[in-house]
Amino acid sequence: MKGRRTIAYFQIDKNPNKILTTEEDFLRFAESLYRSALDYSHIVEICISKTRYSTALFSIAAFASELFLKSIVSIRLQKKWMGHDLYDIYDILPEDDKEYIKQTHPCSNIKRMDFELELKETGKAFEVLRYHHEKKDLAFNAVFILEFMTTVRAFCQQSLKELETDGKPTPPLTTACCQNVAN
Repeated sequence: MKGRRTIAYFQIDKNPNKILTTEEDFLRFAESLYRSALDYSHIVEICISKTRYSTALFSIAAFASELFLKSIVSIRLQKKWMGHDLYDIYDILPEDDKEYIKQTHPCSNIKRMDFELELKETGKAFEVLRYHHEKKDLAFNAVFILEFMTTVRAFCQQSLKELETDGKPTPPLTTACCQNVAN
C-alpha cells in the first residue's frame, strides 16, 4: 500500500474509521490511543494546578481514563472497544490486569475492597459530567477519578513498554494531580 493516498473530509463524521486486522494494526492503534489519552491527562494536570476544580476537568480526566483503558484492551485483547463506561471497559480485561489496576490504585479515599463498586458508580463519568448542566444535583468521587486516570496511564505505559522490551512490570508512575485534590 506504499504510495496509496487516503482521503480526508471536512465534514468530520464522514472520515473513515481505521480497519484493524493484524497484531501490528492493534499495536499502532493502542499507541495512538495512548498518545491521545496522554494529551488529555496533561491538560488535567495543568488545569488542576492553575484553576479551580470543575466538572469539565473531571470529564476530561474520565475521558483520558477511557482512552488509556481502550489502549490496554487493544494491546491485551486485540479488540477495539466502543462505549464510554469505564467499568465495562475495565471488566473485559484479563483478571491479572484488573487485579493489578485494583492493587496499584492509591484508594486514598475509599477502601480497596470497594474499588470495583466505586468504579461502577463513576464508570459513566465522561458521559454524565460533560452534560452536568442537565442534572439537578451532582455528586461524584473526584479523587477516585484522578487517581484512576494516573493508575491506568501508568499501566498503559507499562504495557506498551513490555511489548518493546519484554521486561518485567514496573511500578506505576505517580503524579501530583491526585495529591492536590486529596489535600
